[in-house]
Amino acid sequence: MKPEMLDNPIWHALATHQKDFAIQNAHAKMLPTEVGRFGAIEFATPENLEGLAQLLGANHATIALFAPHKIEFPKSLELLTTLEVSQMTYQTLKPASHLELQELTVADVPDMLELIDLTKPGPFARRTIELGQFWGVRVAGRLVAMSGERFHLPGCCEVSSVCTHPDYQRRGFAQALITKACQNISARGELPFLHVMKQNTKAARVYEQLGFVERQHFLVYVIRAKATEVKS
Repeated sequence: MKPEMLDNPIWHALATHQKDFAIQNAHAKMLPTEVGRFGAIEFATPENLEGLAQLLGANHATIALFAPHKIEFPKSLELLTTLEVSQMTYQTLKPASHLELQELTVADVPDMLELIDLTKPGPFARRTIELGQFWGVRVAGRLVAMSGERFHLPGCCEVSSVCTHPDYQRRGFAQALITKACQNISARGELPFLHVMKQNTKAARVYEQLGFVERQHFLVYVIRAKATEVKS
């Protein structure tokens, strides 16, 4: 693993292990909207940013773009909002939980989308499950907690979509699911990592207790092509 790949994880995922998902041109890459609203450029050059605008315009897409540094966007791109996230990497392997966890499949997607809509842990779409393994907890048949894998690059895999129904919190579900994901990733000889909103200090503390340490901060730009600049 080259640690610097984590400075631009989406780009490296779409250039390697998950390249078959990539919609791209010579300057930029993005996921299909039904897989996830993410895109990437290798470097924030004027040429790459213009190429990203053309890619987003051609696909009528709004995406989240991760950047370790501030970006000045051209007029061809419309900045909708800017978020701050912390990237954390897994350093200490924890013992497995005795909770019964269920591997989720395409048949579970309606329930997953319902839980995501309720808890809003971050972007999740109809085909996000194709990016990696997902696990869940069901109580009386109802999906009440889940987590899984999202971006996969050489030597690293992201833990994502960690969420628990409000009525079932403080039961250890999220901790068990995160530990399961991390054990699976570590068993492949890869480093688990995740992203957490900077203001979500409660979740960050939980991740620290589970063995994660903060690596760096990202700015997350939610952007789309300006209508006047759309090229098809």
